Amino acid sequence: MDEVTNKKPYTFRKLQATDIAPMATVISKIGIDQFTDCFASTGDLAKIFRDKTKTKEAITNIAGMKIAFKVANIVLAHYGECQNDIFALLADVSGLTVKEISEMSPATFAKMLIDFIKMDDFADFFKVALELLN
Repeated sequence: MDEVTNKKPYTFRKLQATDIAPMATVISKIGIDQFTDCFASTGDLAKIFRDKTKTKEAITNIAGMKIAFKVANIVLAHYGECQNDIFALLADVSGLTVKEISEMSPATFAKMLIDFIKMDDFADFFKVALELLN
């Protein structure tokens, strides 16, 4: 479980309503403004969407990856403030234990975090949460 390989040592279940509270705990410790700023900086995204050399699917994937990495960067910047909450959330949605997650190599853990953020369910939750702020 220490190396990042093609075979991931985790899988995620579909998110459900009971996951809102732990996600909200992490988001509140980081500050929702951090995330709204991430989505508000649309300059780079606007350039991507204007690119006529790529397919619509490729553009969507590139934009999604940029947003996922921005969100991951925000989470990692505030990691120390919510490490235990992140471990508990990931343990719950992956079926691993908090101990197993805490003992992952940094590269495997970072990959797991990015994979979680890239989940469609996570993106859907985030869109709705941000709509509530507007």
